[in-house]
Amino acid sequence: MGLDVSHDCWSGAYSSFNRFREELWDASDRDINVYGHWSDEDLIGRRKGPGPLFEDQCEGHAGTRLFCEAHPAKDPLDYLLNHSDCDGEIPVWQLIPLAERLEKIAPSMPAYGRGHLRHGGPRAAAFRFANGCRVAAAANKPVEFW
Repeated sequence: MGLDVSHDCWSGAYSSFNRFREELWDASDRDINVYGHWSDEDLIGRRKGPGPLFEDQCEGHAGTRLFCEAHPAKDPLDYLLNHSDCDGEIPVWQLIPLAERLEKIAPSMPAYGRGHLRHGGPRAAAFRFANGCRVAAAANKPVEFW
């Protein structure tokens, strides 16, 4: 049992997914503030800075979604770093910016990461997630977590 993300973005252990997100955060070239799904222990020694809107502010209500589309997160990685690791979805309007950001940052990520990553290491996982985002966007479907 573990996390599955549609469009072949991810399939594996929750712990591996969170290590992958830690690697993304470490490889980012700016401060990203994360909310909700990270414990204080996860944040020790990590950068904190001005962050995006809370994830739940962009879901559910059409007016709120329109606001979030007009005022996107400063870094599209925020859409992935702040997302629940067990359910929900990344909406279509967030997918291409996220894919582009993942593709930009992936070359600077390590080929091999801490612990077991089924996806061939953080770099390969970033490219795989980006490809899944592009496939989902082309089909006009959100990326779903379950």
